[in-house]
Formats: sequence, C-alpha cells, structure tokens
Amino acid sequence: MPQLVAAAVRQERSRYTESVLGSLHERGGWPALRETLIAWAEGGFSLLRAERLGVHRNTLLYRLDKIDQLSGQRGARAGGGDRALSGVSGDLLDTRPE
Repeated sequence: MPQLVAAAVRQERSRYTESVLGSLHERGGWPALRETLIAWAEGGFSLLRAERLGVHRNTLLYRLDKIDQLSGQRGARAGGGDRALSGVSGDLLDTRPE
C-alpha cells in the first residue's frame, strides 16, 4: 500500500490524505496516533500490537476510537485499517523534507 500511495502525484496524494485523515494530522497528539496506526498495521491489525507500543490493550482501543472520531472515517477497527494506513503513508510522504 505505501508504494501505491508513493506513486501518486503529490497534489493527488495530498488530496487523498486529507480525505482519509481529515484534519487529524494537524491536531496535537498526531505523532502518537500515527505511530499507533503504523504499529497496528505492522502487526496485522491485531490488538496484540499494544505490547509493541508499550501500552495497555485498552489504550490501543482508545487511540483507534479517537482516530475514527477525529478523522470522521468509518472505524479503523472495523475494517478501515488499510485505508487509514494509506492516509498515514501519504502524510509521512508529504511532511518529509524535500
């Protein structure tokens, strides 16, 4: 998925990222939420990834719910994880130094 997002023209990628994340990536606490999504995806969208983040399972659930609430998107926990990850990929690409 990250390769597909990276292949997109920057303007289109930015538009897509905004449609997925809303203003989530502009809010305080975004780095922790972004790391949560990345770790969760790397672990196959499993709640067992809470250990990798060094947080309790309920903290991971709270963060995923917060991501859903702030982004206005259908549940990251309810099957929207790969879409959320593609938004994170776009955000990482668009915020890296040129």
